[in-house]
Amino acid sequence: ASSVLNTIGGFYNASDMPAYEASANTLRQRFGQLEDALGAGPYFGGRNFSLVDAAFGPVFRYFDVFDSASGVALFDATPKLRAWRQALGERPSVQEAVAPDYPQRLAQFVIRRGGVLGSRLASQA
Repeated sequence: ASSVLNTIGGFYNASDMPAYEASANTLRQRFGQLEDALGAGPYFGGRNFSLVDAAFGPVFRYFDVFDSASGVALFDATPKLRAWRQALGERPSVQEAVAPDYPQRLAQFVIRRGGVLGSRLASQA
């Protein structure tokens, strides 16, 4: 999860299209590795929520904000990952881990970074 979070940082900080696309490609690779490791779900290790799930809840929360503006299809080739993301997002413990205005705060934070994603988010505001 920490490696993916670092890549997400590169994604939202990318100041030009080549860096943005390179970060997106790295995210796709990481998500593909996770797809290969996932079982039947709904959680990483199966039916029981675990520490791995707790670590990835915040990872996927970023994309609840980024998906509509990013212009990048990061989850198209990962159906198990999409299902895992959805299962985590439906858990009250994951939902209540942040303030209700988290999406707006994250969007504003990324916009202030001045990168490609920030410009895209700003154009949606």
